[in-house]
Amino acid sequence: MADTPDGLLQALPRRKPVARGRGEARPSRMASLAAPRPRPLRVVGRVLRWMASGAAVLTQLSVDRLLGRGSEDRAAERVVDALRAMGPVSCKVAMQLAYRFDLLPVPVALALARLEDHIPPLRQEVFLNTVQRAVGKPLDEVFSAIDPSALGSRVLRCTYQAVLKDGQPVMIRLRPPGMREQLVDEITALGLLLRTLELLSIVRPGFFRYLSAETADMLLEESDFRQHVRSARLFAKRLKRDGLDHVSTPTSHADFTTDDVLIADKAEGLWLEEVIGMVEAGDARGIEWLAARDIDPVELSRRLLQLCWWEQLEHLFFHADPTPFDLLACPGNELTVLHFSDTAVTSSRNRRLLHDLHRRLDEDDGSGVAELLIQFLSPLPFIDTHAFFKRVEGRVWTQIFALRDKEAPWWERTTAGLWAALLTTTREDGVQVHQEVIRIMRSSMMFEAMAFRLNPKLDVLKELRRYRRQADRRAARRFEKDGDDAIGRDIRPALIARMAEVSGIVQRMTFFLETTMENLPIANLAMPRKAAYAASVALHTAFLGAVMTAAGAGLRLGAGLAGLRPPVGPSEAVEAALGHPAWAVGATVLVLLAVRRLMFRLNDNDPGGGG
Repeated sequence: MADTPDGLLQALPRRKPVARGRGEARPSRMASLAAPRPRPLRVVGRVLRWMASGAAVLTQLSVDRLLGRGSEDRAAERVVDALRAMGPVSCKVAMQLAYRFDLLPVPVALALARLEDHIPPLRQEVFLNTVQRAVGKPLDEVFSAIDPSALGSRVLRCTYQAVLKDGQPVMIRLRPPGMREQLVDEITALGLLLRTLELLSIVRPGFFRYLSAETADMLLEESDFRQHVRSARLFAKRLKRDGLDHVSTPTSHADFTTDDVLIADKAEGLWLEEVIGMVEAGDARGIEWLAARDIDPVELSRRLLQLCWWEQLEHLFFHADPTPFDLLACPGNELTVLHFSDTAVTSSRNRRLLHDLHRRLDEDDGSGVAELLIQFLSPLPFIDTHAFFKRVEGRVWTQIFALRDKEAPWWERTTAGLWAALLTTTREDGVQVHQEVIRIMRSSMMFEAMAFRLNPKLDVLKELRRYRRQADRRAARRFEKDGDDAIGRDIRPALIARMAEVSGIVQRMTFFLETTMENLPIANLAMPRKAAYAASVALHTAFLGAVMTAAGAGLRLGAGLAGLRPPVGPSEAVEAALGHPAWAVGATVLVLLAVRRLMFRLNDNDPGGGG
């Protein structure tokens, strides 16, 4: 031990931590809401419920077919009736599949879109206690009045109204207790069933690979009130930056926002659905009433499209599922966006593709539009890309003719036909569409449907040109502002940094081109071949058969050792296992599954023409 003279070792003063009251600590407003873990017993219960409902639907569809009345429309009715019987949580999950035209028949997808997820209102004590926990003080110190009757009750949101002490009317949104947990259980159960369909080769393996995870992500984002507040704040800031004075959003009270409660100012105006109802009903008195309040459905329709494209091409995120009940029409043709519960981001690549798609569409370039639509799907699986392109191109040209026909019904003069052309072809070839692309499609179709319902004579291509002019002016203003900010400070470091970035991009492009050219002749050799796949399936099946045989032999040996059956040796045990009817049934199932997997693979088209 080292020598330690007296006085060397002694206590030194330490800084005491700053005292902080325990009751003052509040969760960070930037904290994200963690996903709950599935509960095994409840998941098993929901799996059994889904299986029972699925069996009932299949039985009904079989009877319908035998009676000669089977159709996709009737199948859609059966599916919707079964989901309603399963409860609002199941309906909420199914509603997320409403626009998966790449996976579901169109009638079924449209029927799912009409589902509702209404739940009974919360008990008054639950509502008041939840709000009090959120504000952190007695309710009468924050509110002068609270309406205990809910305006609406849904799986992920119950809405109430109140008045703050300063007289400001507000809307209170609560997440019903336990609903997030129920949703996670439901999605987990559905994911297990979809995975079982793949394992049994009822559908192509990997067909539902990302579906349950994507659905869970969307629903959990929808229930994250903190993210809603952040999205609203960024939305208002970007609107101001780009000078979109005709769009607004209510101010959210971040200090009162928790995982369970969101409080925002109450906006005044007409639901967009009310304005659409007057237009579609041909209500002359209603239109005059709107005009007296400086609300013009034609101008609203134009601004809806401008908002759609601004969100998708210029903003940080876009509304993936806008509805007429998420927007208010206000005097001066102002649009108020109420909710940010279902938003999505656009990658820079898809943003460029969407921009080029609009330009090619305005130029009547059907082949270019088809190429860009297919680019949204890359990388493509092993399919005949030429035949795939030709089918998409033919449907695109049909849609371009409709866009140019001013006498066509309004639903034929939207870009929805382009997306429908793509989705119809993907279903024919079993090509999956990425979640981001599906949400872009859904957003475009919903915004355009609302705009055309307000103004059936709307010209999409004309509005696209108008948007591009306005977007160019906004881009010029942003560039000019960035230049003004650079004046008065040393910009040499920034210029050097940009030059280094450009140099790095050039180097990466050179490396990419070199490696691509070098590997081009043998690129297709690395792709899975059908023969290799068949061999792997055969080996996998043989391995499972060996495992099944070993298990049967082990059981026979165990029965002999336990005195339940006459003792036998290993070879006799293997022979007994191979001769047992259960082994024959298991082997038959394994062979059928292997054949089913090989059929899927043999129908693929390998690039390069090899087998």
